[in-house]
Amino acid sequence: MLKSFFCFEDAQEAQKVISSKFSSEAYFNTINESDFQFSFELAAIQALYLWRIHSETGYRTRYFAADCGRFELHYAEQGTFSIRIRDAEYKLRPGMACLLSTPGEVEITASAGVRKTVIAIPRNRYAAIATGLGLDPQNALQGYKNLVAVADEGIEAVFDIAGVIVGQHGEDSGLVAAPQGAYLLKEALITIFVQRWPRRSDDQPVLEGTESVALKRAVFWIQEHLGEDFTVTELAREAGMSVRSLQSAFKRHYNDTPFGYIQKLRLQQIHHDLLFGEEKTSISEIAARAGFAHMSYFAAKYRALYGETPSETRNKRRNPKPNPNRMQ
Repeated sequence: MLKSFFCFEDAQEAQKVISSKFSSEAYFNTINESDFQFSFELAAIQALYLWRIHSETGYRTRYFAADCGRFELHYAEQGTFSIRIRDAEYKLRPGMACLLSTPGEVEITASAGVRKTVIAIPRNRYAAIATGLGLDPQNALQGYKNLVAVADEGIEAVFDIAGVIVGQHGEDSGLVAAPQGAYLLKEALITIFVQRWPRRSDDQPVLEGTESVALKRAVFWIQEHLGEDFTVTELAREAGMSVRSLQSAFKRHYNDTPFGYIQKLRLQQIHHDLLFGEEKTSISEIAARAGFAHMSYFAAKYRALYGETPSETRNKRRNPKPNPNRMQ
C-alpha cells in the first residue's frame, strides 16, 4: 500500500503534479482568478486508488477518464460539485455520490469549502468479484444508478472503508505496515459496492428520449433552487413538460412524487447541516434556508424521516460517539 499527501496554492503546480501521478493530463483553474488552495490525500492498494480532496477556495478541473481499467465513485462530504461527462451532468450535494463508469472527458466545478472522496475501482477485480457472485459484470455495471443519496441507500460502508484506508488528515492509518489487512479492506470495499450499490430495477427503467432529457433538467433545477419556494407547475415549466408527464416520470424513475422528492432532498440537506454545518446557526434558520417556512410542519416531517427531532440530531454533534471508521 502507498500513501501520499499534497497541498497546493498554485493551480499550475497542482496540474503538473496530479497529471504525473495519474498519467493523464489534468487541467486546473481557479474560481475567482486569484486565490487557489487544493489538497488531496492519496492511497493505493494494488490497482485500487482512493483520494480525499479538500479546497477552501473551490476549483475547476478537466481531465480525460480513459478506459484505463478503472471506474470512479465520487462522494461529496461538504460543499457542492458539478460533474460533467459526455452528455451527462451530475450535481452533487453533501451526502450524495455518483458513479462514472464510461470513458470520456470529465469536467468538475467545485464550490468553496469542499471535501470529497473519490474511489477508482479496478475493472478486472470488480469483474472477478461480480462473476463470483453470479453476476454478468458488464450488465451489472451498466445497471447501477449513476446518482445516489448514500445514507438513504444504505451504502455508507463503501465510503467508511475508504476513509479507513486513506486515514485522517495526512496521518498514517496503520495499513502501510499491514499489507494483508489493506488487501482485505480493498476486497471488502469492492464486494460491498457490487452487492449494495443501488440498481435500476424493472419498475425504475432507464428513461430514454425527450422524457429523459426533461427529467434530468427538472432534477438539476431542483438542486440549484432547493431552498426556494416554487410549485410543481413551475418545475414542470422549467423542465419543458406538462405537470402530468412530470409526475409520471418521477413515479417511474424515483417511485415518488415531485413534491416528495424535493422534500426528501431538503430534509437530507438539513440533517447534514445539523451534523456538520455551522453550530451557531439556529435550527429554524437551517430549516428556512432549505425551504421550510413552518417549523411545526418541518419538525414533524423530519422526525418521520429520521426517527428523532432536529435538536436530538444536533446533540449528536455536541456529544459524538467515537467512530474510527468515519471521517469527520
